[in-house]
Amino acid sequence: MTSDSYHMAKVWHAAIGDSNEFSIESRIFHGVVLIASSILIINGFTSLLLGLTQMIIFTFGFIPILWFCYYLSRFCNKSKLGVLIFGLVSVSECIACYFFCGGSAGTTLLLILGITFVLGVICPKRQVKFWLLLNSAVLFALLYAEYRYPEWIRPMYENNQLRLVDYGQSYFMIFVFVALVTGYLKGNYYYEKHKAEEREVELVTLNEAKNKLFSIVAHDLRAPLASVQNYLELLKKVYLTDEEKDTIQDQLLNSTKSTSEMLTNILSWTKAQMEGVSLNFVRFNLNRVLHNTMQVQFNLAKEKGITLNYLDKSDMLIVADPDMMQLVIHNLLNNAIKFTPAGGKVSVVYKQNEEECMIMISDTGIGISKAQQENIFSLKSKSTFGTNNERGVGLGLVLAKSYVELQNGKIWFETEEGKGTTFFLSFSNK
Repeated sequence: MTSDSYHMAKVWHAAIGDSNEFSIESRIFHGVVLIASSILIINGFTSLLLGLTQMIIFTFGFIPILWFCYYLSRFCNKSKLGVLIFGLVSVSECIACYFFCGGSAGTTLLLILGITFVLGVICPKRQVKFWLLLNSAVLFALLYAEYRYPEWIRPMYENNQLRLVDYGQSYFMIFVFVALVTGYLKGNYYYEKHKAEEREVELVTLNEAKNKLFSIVAHDLRAPLASVQNYLELLKKVYLTDEEKDTIQDQLLNSTKSTSEMLTNILSWTKAQMEGVSLNFVRFNLNRVLHNTMQVQFNLAKEKGITLNYLDKSDMLIVADPDMMQLVIHNLLNNAIKFTPAGGKVSVVYKQNEEECMIMISDTGIGISKAQQENIFSLKSKSTFGTNNERGVGLGLVLAKSYVELQNGKIWFETEEGKGTTFFLSFSNK
């Protein structure tokens, strides 16, 4: 799209109103008024050139009423009143125009057909029948009045040539008007259809995600609860040595930690889907904000026998949402620790230049298989077990990508099976 076309589209969109603020009927009314005004102005000047005084008066007299109706709908949010005034004034003007502008020999009947078409398009569905019946009654009443009282009709054309020219330009203008309005209606139809299809795809995706989450949650919540129940039953019925108790307790602790992480991610994802996400962009010291998060990750890495390298004296400043950034780093580090075996390493490195801040989280874990790489940031990815059989729902990376992009950042990864993975985060530092 060229610059001029873009600006014209922007002006047109502002003139008809935003789809979030106005109904499709209101926006169509606004568009029809703009198109009709342009046609009427051209028709008025054509009548001026032809010397058709009566038609000039009716044409230019109707344009202010048309814009008043537009004002009521577009700026006062009274579209029903605007359409009603438009319909009543249009019909009244056609009746007067019929008697002063040559009756059936003039172009008023064409105007009635055009106005009926417009009203059928812009008025609410339950009012269409009313306007069709009213305009039909007016049309037949005018023809009957001319048939019975021809003296009521004031001639408008001095000769047949003038009449032919006026008829020709009127037919042409009506044709152009109908073509433009029809094209505009089809454009709106395909636009709304496209939006409906997008919403349907989103709903199907969300429904699939919901079903997947429910099935996983039902399974993964049942497992730790059953383990706790079994342990309590054992304590009550069977004598256990201290060593056996410590082993079972360690297993239960790991299971509940994993379940807690899963629930945190599920709640974050659910809140984002239902309520949306509110952002709080500030400029902050990344090291200071991530201090508590890193302490938790150091403990997790130590428990698993993994070395976590982190430069804790960085003074890097970043523009983002602090709470959201903590969740992103928390999930990425959890993921790195989960898929890195004991004795491995996980590193967090910062880099900064004039344009951007970059965070790199790398591990020496098992890497990501080619089959999983394509869907790693979506709920289509399959849940996998970590090197110590840690279980996840697969939401951690989904949330990380979503939250990074909401902060106008970028996220990507490089991986090699059996050697590890590096996730890159890039944010503007302005």
